[in-house]
Amino acid sequence: MVLYESLQLAHKCILNSFYGYVMRKGSRWFSMEMAGIVCHTGANIIREARKLVEQIGKPLELDTDGIWCLIPASFPENVTFKLCNHKRSSVTVSYPGAMLNALVYEGFTNHQYHTLEKDGSYSKSSENSIYFEVDGPYQCMVLPASKEEGKKLKKRYAVFNLDGSLAEMKGFEIKRRGELNIIKHFQGCVFKTFLNGSTLEETYKAVAGDADHWLDILHSHGVNLSDEELFDLISENRSMSRKLEDYGAQKSTSISTAKRLAEFLGDDMVKDAGLACMFIISKYPIGSPVTERAIPVAIFKSDAKVRSHYIRKWTKQMDFDEDTDIRDMLDWDYYIERVGSCIQKIITIPAALQGISNPVPRVAHPDWLQNKIRSK
Repeated sequence: MVLYESLQLAHKCILNSFYGYVMRKGSRWFSMEMAGIVCHTGANIIREARKLVEQIGKPLELDTDGIWCLIPASFPENVTFKLCNHKRSSVTVSYPGAMLNALVYEGFTNHQYHTLEKDGSYSKSSENSIYFEVDGPYQCMVLPASKEEGKKLKKRYAVFNLDGSLAEMKGFEIKRRGELNIIKHFQGCVFKTFLNGSTLEETYKAVAGDADHWLDILHSHGVNLSDEELFDLISENRSMSRKLEDYGAQKSTSISTAKRLAEFLGDDMVKDAGLACMFIISKYPIGSPVTERAIPVAIFKSDAKVRSHYIRKWTKQMDFDEDTDIRDMLDWDYYIERVGSCIQKIITIPAALQGISNPVPRVAHPDWLQNKIRSK
């Protein structure tokens, strides 16, 4: 099994990368026709599969190579045929899979597949190597909403098995490097909480508890946390793909962090590519863009006099001294907005679109959604 799984993964990687390679102009096997027909055929198969699923249940998420759907529990998952021969008494067929494969066979079989024979002639046959495989059933699929009206977020979902274990997760911040840890911690617990509750209201009440826990930490300015725990939750870690000098006049939080690291560590420490920039966002200087308010975390581990000198310089707050609390410096509104944005996508906007009043009142709905609720 391990051998077959690894071979299947190897073939998938090779085929996927080759498909991308043939689309690249200048590649040895460049063929826009080949890339085009793969794209076109795949899109048509998924479109037809969606039409079929819509007659039975509800499509939830579409991708180039699969469809996630909600099918009524009464719909047969498998069908067993009794056989007349003595070798096998019955054969079981996946009913949704068989329906989809019949559709693919009917509409997408190549009836003019030519094979070169030894005598130089070609034999013609019908070939079709595309098959749907049915996974599941699953207990739950969590899909986030977009903050913009009329838009949907693609390739983001969390799927849970019937026993409550995570089957698959795609696209969320929890899987990305460099994201705020407080958002990762929130997402680490909130998806599992969607399995709680026997009604929609109870489920949203349960997940709102997770959101409120992390919002309380930010609204209380991390009063019960040590400085180390606070840094762990709110610091961001970005890697510089190029050398600092290569960015020129570009502006970003990581570029500002790298420049400030160079100020107190020396240019030699930041000259190479791949520099890890760990920073927090200060509210000072007030009115400055976020890119100019990034402060490297490394400064807080330096000598008290060095720390206070550079913090006064970067924040332009001359009254900051060696005893200044990090909490007085942080842009709490920035962090509340970042976490609030994540809560909107996962909890509050989906709740509103399902007719549930805002389960996290501290996170306001976007204007377009407020107007939609009022008009309803």
